[in-house]
Amino acid sequence: MWMVSALEKQRGIRSILGLQEAVCTGACDGYARMARQPALALLHLGPGLGNGLCNLHNARRAGSPVVVMEAAAELAQYEVLLLLDVRRPVAGFGYKPGFISVDESLTSGTAYWDASKGCPPFSHLCLTGGAIGSGPPMATGAAVAAPGRQVINLQADGSAMYTLQALWTQAREQLKVLTIICANNTYAILKVEAMRQRTPGTSSGMTSLSGPAIDWVALATGMGVAAGRTETAEQLAALINQGLEQAGPFLIHAALK
Repeated sequence: MWMVSALEKQRGIRSILGLQEAVCTGACDGYARMARQPALALLHLGPGLGNGLCNLHNARRAGSPVVVMEAAAELAQYEVLLLLDVRRPVAGFGYKPGFISVDESLTSGTAYWDASKGCPPFSHLCLTGGAIGSGPPMATGAAVAAPGRQVINLQADGSAMYTLQALWTQAREQLKVLTIICANNTYAILKVEAMRQRTPGTSSGMTSLSGPAIDWVALATGMGVAAGRTETAEQLAALINQGLEQAGPFLIHAALK
């Protein structure tokens, strides 16, 4: 706690609370990509570092300048801690004014690439490694880095369950994040992998998320995020407009058939 107390007293440093370490490291990745500045994740001991490693893998693949501190009690004996050789961000991002798309829609987002060709210029953050669950925390960090820009998180439902605690941080900080949950009630990416590997007799029970079905509106509102459910394209368009008008975060449970 000595480090938490010290950071809160420093001007120019904004401390943000996350409820799980993968949320913190993923938010640092999103912040670093958009702000083009280093981000610091303060994690709790070795197990906390273990929880956060998944999105550190993605940050490394993206070349994001993320510094991680493991808050071990042994550090308390030192009065000054120097962080040396912090790598500067990679130049040439080329981002233009516009919204920020955080895309972890996975199997549900295949049509997105062609459909977005006619859109005004926007920033696109995507999964860079193999560790899923990066979308919600990355959207959180991107919104902190670019407070004047709308963040839209296109999110698969299965991987969103890895880091749904990010919604609480979005509500706490009142971040402009619109999350669209592509709810197909299945780990479809596992089915794709099974087909590629020609795995015989893969059980649907090991890939289905329908028993019980996940209620994303209930999960979001329980964390302080306004939300709505849609089953048609017309309803989706209306909810997107509603979400874009929100001062803070908004989530859409898009039920796919």
